[in-house]
Amino acid sequence: MVLIDLKTIFIQEINNEMPSYNSLFLPDISISSKKHTPTLFHDKGDVKFVTSQRGGQVLLHDGHRYTLKRKTKKDSSAWQCVQSQKCKAQLYLNNESCIIRKTVHQCAPEYVKNEVRRLLEICKKRIIAEPSTPVTRIYKEAFSMLQNTGLDIDNVVPKFENIKKTLYKCRIKNK
Repeated sequence: MVLIDLKTIFIQEINNEMPSYNSLFLPDISISSKKHTPTLFHDKGDVKFVTSQRGGQVLLHDGHRYTLKRKTKKDSSAWQCVQSQKCKAQLYLNNESCIIRKTVHQCAPEYVKNEVRRLLEICKKRIIAEPSTPVTRIYKEAFSMLQNTGLDIDNVVPKFENIKKTLYKCRIKNK
């Protein structure tokens, strides 16, 4: 119940204060005790890709993260939940990033953490694209959107001192 209340507060704050985030889609939470309950549908859905720490692709969807399990012969791909030890959920995409099939999760969704990962990815892309803009300004502009929501996100949003080295490394690496 608390997670749903946080989700609705997060949506209200985003819609009222940050019109650029109106496209954020946070659906209802569903956690199942059944292991594999597949659902078949074609959904263009809210599928976003970010880069992992090691340079691979991570798929973000409905508050969950997925890693690529395999690519199939028919131009589709199978993705599995990153918490594969306790959650066996999978998601199948066609070549147009439409969801073909997905199974139910046993783990709880992490909407705010996924949004932080997405904002960090945006920060890194801006640092590469705008070499004359200070890294601190790019960080403040990106993460001030989340900090203005009024949620208790102090434990989720990384402080600049903690990711400073990563952001500057990104700029130096791509000069």
